[in-house]
Amino acid sequence: MAWHGMAWDEWEQLKAEAVQHRSTQMQLNQLADPGGGGTPHGDLTVCEKDLKAVGDAAYSLYADFNQYSDLARISSMTAAGGG
Repeated sequence: MAWHGMAWDEWEQLKAEAVQHRSTQMQLNQLADPGGGGTPHGDLTVCEKDLKAVGDAAYSLYADFNQYSDLARISSMTAAGGG
């Protein structure tokens, strides 16, 4: 019976630690405004150079996807006896 009591105490401790961890994690995910002023959502400025880099990466991903999906389609058709 003593083992059961220790297991329950350990379970309660683990639950308490999980709640504490979740609370800390939620605090870290919020925007901090130490100065007290400014916008409520922080500075969301993006420059043209950053947008171009994102666009270039997206286009490269799109081109690669098309190339590899075509190869997969051809392989599948060949394996099925259709090509």
